[in-house]
Amino acid sequence: MITGDSAMLNIEETAKRLGVSVAAVRELAARGELQSYTIDGELRFKPIEVDALAQRERGVGDTGMP
Repeated sequence: MITGDSAMLNIEETAKRLGVSVAAVRELAARGELQSYTIDGELRFKPIEVDALAQRERGVGDTGMP
């Protein structure tokens, strides 16, 4: 369990980790493709969820088999 704000990524850190713009991160959150949390009026993201999205987007581990 994450127990503090420091364990969460801010939007700039999330954008850098995903290799996209801040606007793209906002769009991913708005579409529900990336879970966001509002803490003290700022969007925050769980690193494990950001990394999972990055892997899905890159197709890491996808063998193409059902």
